[in-house]
Amino acid sequence: MRTLHANGALILCFAFSGVPGVILILLGINAFWEGRMDEGICSIVGAILFILFGAFAGLRIYRTHWIRYGDGKVTIRRVSKERVNGKPVGKWENREGL
Repeated sequence: MRTLHANGALILCFAFSGVPGVILILLGINAFWEGRMDEGICSIVGAILFILFGAFAGLRIYRTHWIRYGDGKVTIRRVSKERVNGKPVGKWENREGL
């Protein structure tokens, strides 16, 4: 059986967290270069946290959303909530369907 993961969501999360993270790292390096140590440390720590948050969000989507096919059947897995009057309520549930 073959599995298709949500690669687009993974790349999107990395892009939205990685690009600003790299900018913050460059600003931190510039602050170090000019002798402002406090600003440089805060900038680099903020960039690392920003990148880790994006990586965590992207990997969570990647792990929980996939399509598996082969041997004459298709299985779709996703994580969602019940909807009541158009609003999501309750706990997150893993759903697999054929």
